[in-house]
Amino acid sequence: MRIPFGVANTFSVFAPGNKFQGKGFLWGLSDLFGAENLPNAAEDEDINITLNAAATRIDAYYAEIKPQDVSSHSVPGGSDAKIKPFIELLDTLVATAGNGINVLNENMPTGLGLLDNNGRVKATTQFTLLTAFADYVSSGTNFTEYSRLHIFDEDEELFTPLNHEGLFIDYTITAGDLYMNWTVGQYWKPDQPYVFKPNHQVSITADVPAVTGTGSKLRVALIGVRERIG
Repeated sequence: MRIPFGVANTFSVFAPGNKFQGKGFLWGLSDLFGAENLPNAAEDEDINITLNAAATRIDAYYAEIKPQDVSSHSVPGGSDAKIKPFIELLDTLVATAGNGINVLNENMPTGLGLLDNNGRVKATTQFTLLTAFADYVSSGTNFTEYSRLHIFDEDEELFTPLNHEGLFIDYTITAGDLYMNWTVGQYWKPDQPYVFKPNHQVSITADVPAVTGTGSKLRVALIGVRERIG
């Protein structure tokens, strides 16, 4: 699982040692994903944590969900688990103004993305969306002003299906719908988890009122649980 940082306005793994209502970063993830779906390993597997930048503090915890959970690949857990927490990361630089601009640009390790080359959920996968964030540099010499984000499953717009206005993400005005500050428990949550079924076409577009200089990258993280089908 790759946990992304925000770009300029949101905070996901910022200050991971901070506590909110007595709970730290991993406990907060447990509340979101469910303790049974947190990453674990079988007896002959390692869990590796790598950083792409310097960190000031890393906390590590483990929980034995079942006594036999670390004994064999024949029990739930480890890399063989059918259900795992998953974050789909999209990074797109838009340098021209317009509405409905495609921003479905996966930034995932090779072979680990949610989608196939045609933007469809892989045939052996379904993904349950639990939360998301959208972020970008929103001031300075070079920035793109992104105002709305539209998420489609096939031809249905999610979360704003009646007026099709999209989710508000204009940080030049206010925090917006897809703001996240994980360290103080602020994040967007749909009315109910949404399931993207296998082979369904996913589209994500943005409305861009203005671009200053060379523009800035939009980062979208779709956060939920991925289940292997079959």
